[in-house]
Amino acid sequence: MEEGLIVSDIITLACITQNRIDNVKRLLKKTIDYVDKVVLVDGFSIDGTKEWAESFSDKVIVTQRKWNDSFADQYNEYLKHVNDGWILILDDDEVPSEDMLNSLRSIISESEDGNKYGIVAFKCNPIEVDNEGTILADNGPVDYYRQLLIKYSSGLKYIIDLHQALVGHKNNNLVRRSETYYHIKSDEDMYRNSSRNWWIDGVWLSGASAGFHPQEWFDLRAVVKEAYPDVEVFSDLNAKMVAGNLDQRVKDYLIKVKDIKDVEPQHLYNELRGYFKYYFEKLHPEEHPDKTGV
Repeated sequence: MEEGLIVSDIITLACITQNRIDNVKRLLKKTIDYVDKVVLVDGFSIDGTKEWAESFSDKVIVTQRKWNDSFADQYNEYLKHVNDGWILILDDDEVPSEDMLNSLRSIISESEDGNKYGIVAFKCNPIEVDNEGTILADNGPVDYYRQLLIKYSSGLKYIIDLHQALVGHKNNNLVRRSETYYHIKSDEDMYRNSSRNWWIDGVWLSGASAGFHPQEWFDLRAVVKEAYPDVEVFSDLNAKMVAGNLDQRVKDYLIKVKDIKDVEPQHLYNELRGYFKYYFEKLHPEEHPDKTGV
């Protein structure tokens, strides 16, 4: 903690992750000098995330929680390790700009201990990269703001499994800032995330507070359970997909739904169609039906 900094002004970086050590390294190296503490919630990664993070800085606390397809449960875990100050909440594929990092202390000071505002949103700058991290596209900031800096209060709690929904703020006043953060993702990331979203809660309709489960949601789960009785959560299925040579019954289903039509005006099946692209185009193009004749 900076000399002379009062407890209510400390900044805790909070992040959840699982088997994305390169992302964690990028984020922590960028932010460590601007925060007083880091709480990393790790879903029992097997890529050395916990070991690296704990050795990187004595500011870092790594708490492990088994991933159960609930973002709310994972995020609530970090709240067990925060009891004052401000929380900087970032996904492992997000990185603050220098301007954003340099603005944090003044933003906190101007909040008058959270009495003027308790929520700060920053502007997103999406960046597309390839799987090696080389930048493919950076078109600058977009008109999307995300709530990344939160004044801690004891009533904070996440309540929705799929999307971040934090309630219990002592002060709900929000300010939007022009400083940016970078959301760094590849096509593979995008299709993996869309596959994960479908697996967890199906279709997220506009204005909904929970996912809608069309028949195809149940069908995918049924065929996966038949082929792989040990799959319980998306990370289990993802491991099978990354390993390749999926059971033919699962492959056949992904091929069957790759061109499934939406029921207008809702785009129900965007994320279901993403499974085909994720598995056959990004992970294992050698298994693509155009090449194998399946």
